[in-house]
Amino acid sequence: MKSNIHICLPAKYVRTLLGYTTFLALTVLSFTALAQVGVGTTTPDASAQLDVTASNKGILIPRLTESGRSSIAAPANGLLIYQTDNTPGFYYFNGSQWLPIAGAGSNAPAIGFSAVGTTSSQSTAGAINASWFIRYINQGSLDVSTSTYTVPQNGLYKVSAKLNYVQPTASTVSLGAGVDPNIQVRVNGSEVGRSLFPIYNVNIALVLTLRTMVNTGTLVFDDVLSLNQNDQLGLYYDNDGYTAAIELGSSSNGITWTVMRIGDSPVSPP
Repeated sequence: MKSNIHICLPAKYVRTLLGYTTFLALTVLSFTALAQVGVGTTTPDASAQLDVTASNKGILIPRLTESGRSSIAAPANGLLIYQTDNTPGFYYFNGSQWLPIAGAGSNAPAIGFSAVGTTSSQSTAGAINASWFIRYINQGSLDVSTSTYTVPQNGLYKVSAKLNYVQPTASTVSLGAGVDPNIQVRVNGSEVGRSLFPIYNVNIALVLTLRTMVNTGTLVFDDVLSLNQNDQLGLYYDNDGYTAAIELGSSSNGITWTVMRIGDSPVSPP
């Protein structure tokens, strides 16, 4: 036979008991909210909010396709995921775009391209119209008909170009003062750097002096540029008023052009 025992306490004791219970519950909740978390350890490192310890296991970061990554709404600065397709690897959000993680010694492929071009005869200004062979490309796209590369990500890019040339016209063709043919690198149609064809003075019959182009040579452009996603990076010939034809890439694969991302663009101080 069961019996129920009821204990009656004065109201003041009930209020006191409820107060202690509330205080204890709030203390436990506060401790839980502020405490560090250790997984596999009862002594998480003092510098870590979360310390996962194991001797034969790892930690799995969320694995997403590129489409799934792009569907994340308002990603936090520093958010980390592992992308499973289209250049798989770890990616983090830097506040404006997703970037791959490529640490020291990483085998992650470099972002950019490298291409070689065959002989291009040009007498007017415009995009270098060589026949391009793409040796390497990872992200972005190279339009071989316009010698234009679409930049895939914001960042610092090392841009290098080397062009052998032959000026088949006799060196008696004079360039006017201030006429300086050159090779240009342009971003969205605006020049960001150039390399000048070498010019020298030729004495004819000890009377006439002509300003003319060195018949053969090599032009080199090498610089680091801060570029934005979807910028159009182009390689151009500017004749600067010179009308004779010039053979760019005077030998097989006589033009080389390489663009590689080397890091993030510097952030301006507030």
